[in-house]
Amino acid sequence: MKILHVGWWITPYRYGGAINAALTLMEQQVEDGDEVYYFCGGSYNILKRSPYIRKWGKHNITIYELVNSPNLVGQYGKPLQECHHYQIERQFIKVLSEVNPDVIQFHEFESLCGSLIGVAKSLNYPVVVFLRNYWPLCPQRDLLDSSGKICDDFNHGWKCIDCKVRSSSPKLGWMLLALARETKTWPLVELFLSHAKSIYEKLSSFRRPSTQDNISSSKAKEFLYRRVFFLTMLEKADRILAISSRTAEIYQSFGLSGAKVTVFPSVSKALYLIKPKKIGAWQPPITFGYIGGINYHKGVHILIEAFKGLPQDKARLLIFGKASNHSYMSLLRQKVWNSSIEFRGPYGLRDINKVLKEIDVGVVPSIWEEALGLVVLEFLRARIPVIASNIGGIPDYVHHRKDGLLVKPDNSSDLKEKMLYFIDRPERITSFQSRIKPLKFFDNYSNHMKKIYDLILLDRETSRCLNRKK
Repeated sequence: MKILHVGWWITPYRYGGAINAALTLMEQQVEDGDEVYYFCGGSYNILKRSPYIRKWGKHNITIYELVNSPNLVGQYGKPLQECHHYQIERQFIKVLSEVNPDVIQFHEFESLCGSLIGVAKSLNYPVVVFLRNYWPLCPQRDLLDSSGKICDDFNHGWKCIDCKVRSSSPKLGWMLLALARETKTWPLVELFLSHAKSIYEKLSSFRRPSTQDNISSSKAKEFLYRRVFFLTMLEKADRILAISSRTAEIYQSFGLSGAKVTVFPSVSKALYLIKPKKIGAWQPPITFGYIGGINYHKGVHILIEAFKGLPQDKARLLIFGKASNHSYMSLLRQKVWNSSIEFRGPYGLRDINKVLKEIDVGVVPSIWEEALGLVVLEFLRARIPVIASNIGGIPDYVHHRKDGLLVKPDNSSDLKEKMLYFIDRPERITSFQSRIKPLKFFDNYSNHMKKIYDLILLDRETSRCLNRKK
């Protein structure tokens, strides 16, 4: 089977749960004998202005990288361009003509545009869309408003203006960061790589402030149109896979029909490498651990605030991961003074078992509607009890007082209580470990996905036969 995947970038040039999961699936399909292709937004070439395709390969996957995408990730304020852009559509059609896939699977739309679903359907290709985040509904992906609270009211597009246009970075600042992070091909960019973030933040400080008074109502209508357009495009797909039941529920609350939606979990490479820890006796100090991106919406500040209220001689907190916002990281470092908290920095895939070996209880303090939270599955796979926010897709996999504890999101007091639950009686860790069941769904994961493809192709063939009889 020839499968064309569509998404945003690829490791090791860009990291993220969705990128990791898509690549994991593609590699499995290659092992199964499928022909796998990947069309993705990618790097920027300052010597050329127009978008073009750079064809290359990785792990027997043929990659069609869209260089110089006109839709810059992180550059907001152009909602109509994220709906459809003729240059992106033109390059996509070229790839379709060359590959002629049996099925197309969309993973992410960032740096691309929503109309690609319509393009694929107009050319009669079967389409599967994997809803891994909320970008089709929210330009910043995480459904948080400008105050950092969950956004469930678009206010006819005005909340998008308040949230996104005010925080949009200048194009020059964004391009410096994009080049440093993604291409790493130009000597000048390499030279300033370590300073790119500070340069970006300084340039951003010169942006013009925006208010609702000087932004026309037409811009608000554009943001509203963007959401309606993406929902319309999603309805055209043959099958929609939601990464969790909550993700499906949120999209349906915004108007997406549930007829084609199937809850389908995601995977990561780490899940196939993690070795379950032995069940054993635990003694203080109890080591709590956080692994993943150090970002505001991940709630690391809530975790630190909660932990500082614990007896520091009976517990320690290890934070593994990389911060994408220097200001946020500086704030966190100020908070950990005179505590048993350690920032261990980024970790690689090869280090995952070494990292998990140090952790007795995992903590996932997200304050956004976490679409799934792959780190939850990684903790459970390692047979590590989890304390996690009762939000998003997390409750699909963390069963309260069985294999973990659920806490109120954005509530440091509740989180502190749940950590004390293990500190006061460390033997509870052993009890929780014994109740963690093996994760079965990621066995033969690509075969489960192939069944989805086969059902779509069967439905299409059935429809053709019925039309011939008519």
